[in-house]
Amino acid sequence: MTGTVAAIIVGVIWHPVVSIGLLLIVASRARPAYRKMTNFRSGIAGEQDVTRLLAKLPDDYAVVNDVMLPGQRGNVDHVVLGPCGIVVIETKRYRGSIACRQGRWSQNGRPLPDVGRQANRGAMAVREFLCREHPELGSTALRWVDSVVVFTHPLCRLEIDRPGITMIRFSELLVVLLAKGECNKLSASIARKLACTLAREARARDLRA
Repeated sequence: MTGTVAAIIVGVIWHPVVSIGLLLIVASRARPAYRKMTNFRSGIAGEQDVTRLLAKLPDDYAVVNDVMLPGQRGNVDHVVLGPCGIVVIETKRYRGSIACRQGRWSQNGRPLPDVGRQANRGAMAVREFLCREHPELGSTALRWVDSVVVFTHPLCRLEIDRPGITMIRFSELLVVLLAKGECNKLSASIARKLACTLAREARARDLRA
């Protein structure tokens, strides 16, 4: 970066046209980095909003946020355990028109990565990890791990056609979790036990880092 600034200064002294060209080059390179940084900050804001919302769940629910599991490249945004069973939540802060038609995702007409597949991978990773840690629960409490994609941006419009996964807005998240909780799939003691295992892995990851 220092070399680029020096080149611009030299360009201004040598010829104004050259300096304009250098500035355009720098701007073109900086734009993708700025966009990536903005998206990252927006994503963090969305996850924080969901974390605060999940804190309002009743006491028989347990929540673990920002779960990184062995062998996984990315993190799992949120895991909710309790009467709803085990639900992995993938948080997205996309704005505009978000469409999913038969597994094909787009934002304002531009293709998006398959968010549903990402959420399902997270659910599978959570189930496999917990089954290794608690094999005695593999055929009962850990028989199924659900996945949900929640969109947190207030200017998000969803157009859904057979997405193959639960897709909801931020305002619907608690309602959906409490509705799932009517089945009372997981006792509070088991939920806390599994949540402690996930939290312990998160702490071990921080220590390794």
